[in-house]
Amino acid sequence: MDKASHSELVAKYLRLLPTAERRENGCLVWTATVPNGIGYPQIAIGSSFRDKSKPTTIKRVGVNRVAWEAAHGRMLGPEESVYHTCDERMCVEPTHLSLRRKGSKARG
Repeated sequence: MDKASHSELVAKYLRLLPTAERRENGCLVWTATVPNGIGYPQIAIGSSFRDKSKPTTIKRVGVNRVAWEAAHGRMLGPEESVYHTCDERMCVEPTHLSLRRKGSKARG
């Protein structure tokens, strides 16, 4: 990942922090709305609605995924996912997030 892409990820993560609250157990718990009752925090990312000259491509991404990518400086592949070592699904603290391949057991 180039420095510009990593900087964008870090900036995105830092914008999310006001919507999270630190708990005594170290969890950084998402306090904003969770869409569609899925139980995991998500944000919309993609091109801006303001720039009418560009096609609008918005997709929802898990906040835990953005937090992991920002902390580790790389984008996750489609076969990779992030799970919570703290078992708090609303936690977005990067040190509480671990990588796993889809289809593998979270703990082994």
